[in-house]
Amino acid sequence: MKRAAPVIRSRRMSTERIAVEQLRLSLSAGSSRVFDCGARQRAVEEAGGGQSTYFFRYPELNSLIFMKETVTDPDLAEQLGQGVGTKLYFAYNEKNSFEGGRSIYLSDPDLINALNFQTGFSKIADTEDGKIDLAILDTLDRLPSLDPFLLKDGLARDGIEPHPSYFDISDAEFSRVRDAVSSRFRVIIEFAFGSTGSKKSSALLSTLMEKLWYGDDMEALKPITQALNLTDADAPKVFEGWKGIIYYDYLFEQQQESWKAYAGWLARDAHPSDYVSKEMIDSTQQRVAMLRSSVKKHWVTVNTILNEYRTAHDTLFKDKQSAAPFIEFLHEAPAKFYVLGDAISRLDHCIQVWGGMSRRTSWTPRLKSAELDSLLSISEQVLS
Repeated sequence: MKRAAPVIRSRRMSTERIAVEQLRLSLSAGSSRVFDCGARQRAVEEAGGGQSTYFFRYPELNSLIFMKETVTDPDLAEQLGQGVGTKLYFAYNEKNSFEGGRSIYLSDPDLINALNFQTGFSKIADTEDGKIDLAILDTLDRLPSLDPFLLKDGLARDGIEPHPSYFDISDAEFSRVRDAVSSRFRVIIEFAFGSTGSKKSSALLSTLMEKLWYGDDMEALKPITQALNLTDADAPKVFEGWKGIIYYDYLFEQQQESWKAYAGWLARDAHPSDYVSKEMIDSTQQRVAMLRSSVKKHWVTVNTILNEYRTAHDTLFKDKQSAAPFIEFLHEAPAKFYVLGDAISRLDHCIQVWGGMSRRTSWTPRLKSAELDSLLSISEQVLS
C-alpha cells in the first residue's frame, strides 16, 4: 500500500541544494559535526557485523546521514529551543549521497511524520525496537557534537552498544580517554567523602567514579550532590555537562597544534596558487579576513569557558579556597558544555576539511582558486 505523504506545515523539511563539491567535502571530512551512518554501515558489514550490532534496529534508518548545523531561521531556532540543530539528511540516491536530498531537524515536531514518509518507520514506531531507535535519535540531538567518543559514551549510558566500526575511535583509545577524563572526578569525590588512601577507600573511589560517570545512582552520590547544592533532578545533567567539559579540556590539549597550524595557514597561505583577477584576489582576501575573525571568535569562546573551569577548579582544589566559583560553574555546566562543544566541533570541521584538501596538494600550502573557494564557502557556512 502506498504511504500517504505527511502534512508538513512549515519550511523545515527542506530540499538540500548544497553544491556537490561542498557536500562531498563535508561528508568526507571525518568531522565531529557529521555522522554518515550509511558509510559506517558499509564498514560494519565489511567487518562481518550482523544485524544485532547495527546502529539502528529499523534497517531503513541505517542509511541516513546526520549533521550538526546552525539554525539560520530565528523563528525555527526559537521553536527548536537552540541555535544549533541536528539535521537528518535523506539522500535521493543512497549509493551517491552527493546528488542531493531532503532534510529535517531531529527536534522538529514533524520528525515522526517525515520518518514515516521517507522510511516507513511507523511499522515499528510503537515497538520496543522503535523506542530504542527514538532514544538513539534523542542522543544524537542532545549532544553538542557528533564526536565519536561522546556519541559512543552517550549510547553506552543508555545500554546501547553498536558495532565498533560505527565510531572513528578504537576501543583502546576510548578506554584511554575515558580513564583520563574519569580520573579528574577524584578531587570532587575526596572533597565530598574524605581521603581515599586505604584499600577500602580506593575500592570505594573506583565505585563512586563509575557511578559519577553515569550519574544514575543519586543515593550513592548524595554526599556529592549535597556538597554541590544539587537536586536529584538536576544532578544527572550537571554531571553529564561536567564530564563533557573535562573531555573537551582534554581534547583541546591534544588538538592545539592542528588549530595553530590552521590559523597559520589562514594568515600566510590562504591565497590562490593559480592566476586570477585582481578583483578575485581582493574578494578572497576579504573573505579570509572575515573567516579569521570567525575562527578567533570561536577560539575565544573555547578559551573563556575552559579558563573559567580551570580557575574555579584550582580555587577550590589546589588553593583550598572558596567552593562557590566551582559550584556556580557546575550549575551552569550543561549550557556551557553545549556552547563549548559547538565551538570546538565547528573549528574541528573546518580543520578537517582543510587538512583533507591540503593532503591532495602537499607540494604547496596554497590551493587553486576553485578549491580555495569551496573551502572558504564550507568554512563560512560552518562558522556562521
